[in-house]
Amino acid sequence: MALGHFAIERGIFTGEEISLKFMGLEEVFPLELFKNFDFLLLGHLHRLQKVSSKVFYSGSILPYSFEESVHKKGVWFFEIKNSVLVKEEPIYLSPSFEMKIVKGYFKDLINSPKDEAYIKVILKDKEPVLHPFERLKTVFPNLLLLEYEDKKTEISSFSEDFIMEEFLESKKIELNEEELFKKFYKYIEEKEIEDKLFEAFKKYLKEFKENQGEVKSWP
Repeated sequence: MALGHFAIERGIFTGEEISLKFMGLEEVFPLELFKNFDFLLLGHLHRLQKVSSKVFYSGSILPYSFEESVHKKGVWFFEIKNSVLVKEEPIYLSPSFEMKIVKGYFKDLINSPKDEAYIKVILKDKEPVLHPFERLKTVFPNLLLLEYEDKKTEISSFSEDFIMEEFLESKKIELNEEELFKKFYKYIEEKEIEDKLFEAFKKYLKEFKENQGEVKSWP
């Protein structure tokens, strides 16, 4: 019987292990090297797995990445008599914490039931969402990662109409024009509006209403 901590051919790689393998940073040993051993019990690869009739990985007992969260964790139970393996059984364990990958549209996820698991969110939205991480933390307090399914969305810019629409949707504000403008300015700039600028806005708003939208000046 041999014990070891390394990667062997036909072993299933997960998460970052895959990147290391294909970057050439992981030494993978051929099974042929261990043909004279009755059993080969290994660590290193994080997935609980049976590689062959005599080669087993115990895997990690906790998930160390979101990719691992979909795999069952546990240990192997073996019964050996006269150097012969007569029984093998995986015993699955329940981690003390839960990791999840949640995929969906922002409007659906923000209305989800509260979930205390450690979560990675993948947004399916084709348009960027304003401050999605902070807003989804109210639903998923232990949110750790957020990305878009379409990577192009992550670098898209916001139009003015889109920002206003998202702002109103997230804040559910029912205010007059002056109060709404102050709230919106603070939300975008993360500071209170200066008196001079606010007075200019009020003058513009008054002129707009008096001239039915035909504004003649903007200080």
